[in-house]
Amino acid sequence: MSTGASHDLAFSLVRDSALPLHDQISDEIRRKVRDGEWPQHYKLHAEADLALSLSVSRGTVRRALRTLIGEGLLQQVQGRGTFVTGQRAEPDFVDPLRSMAEELKAQGVAYTTEVLAFGSTVPQQSVAGLLDLSRGEEVWLIERVRRGPDGRPLMFLRNWVSKAAVPGLTAGDVEGTSLFDVLEHRHGVRITLGRRTLTADLAEGQVAQILDVPAGAPLLCIEQITYTDGDRPLEHSDVWIPSSRIAMTSIVRRLRGR
Repeated sequence: MSTGASHDLAFSLVRDSALPLHDQISDEIRRKVRDGEWPQHYKLHAEADLALSLSVSRGTVRRALRTLIGEGLLQQVQGRGTFVTGQRAEPDFVDPLRSMAEELKAQGVAYTTEVLAFGSTVPQQSVAGLLDLSRGEEVWLIERVRRGPDGRPLMFLRNWVSKAAVPGLTAGDVEGTSLFDVLEHRHGVRITLGRRTLTADLAEGQVAQILDVPAGAPLLCIEQITYTDGDRPLEHSDVWIPSSRIAMTSIVRRLRGR
């Protein structure tokens, strides 16, 4: 997958400056977050990769990241990496990563899927940043609605999938099946990691129309980013669910020693 320079940390460090290298790195990361090059939930490259791109030691990079973690700008999740934080508290729920179709199946909910739109597009900057895309790089944009046995919409899904990672994806691939299943079993992509954020919102515009709910109806909103081997961003999705029609339930285990 190609990576745009705007999403790389490589920049010109001033080696003979009175400002320590770790502070210069912290300042550059702050700038990228402020300017939107690294949006909320962006996953940073591994410390070793950042150190290599800057020709500095891992200790220097680690010190810069710790400063920003202390400021609340970054968050480290054990075993998953370092992310740009949001403005709200985001507790980490350990849970198996499943697609929304797999979630419905696990809860015994019958459904059908209708593909509303499929095509390639250049995404907005926030999505391009999360997927670590080069300027002008295209993605597959997929819009689907899932309906229950009574025909009422259960959820509206909008997915942006890296075209470089899955060049042969077709509209037929995503009809009536799990997107994860398609990516892994039809296109040989190994999904290794995901980050999911749940928020509450009110229905409006296109979302309210597709879900057949009145404007202002409460919705559960799920934002998800998934990664493949090497922690490369693969897919970003937004899902809207009428809270009056379906509830998402997870079984989570408390880790020992906490």
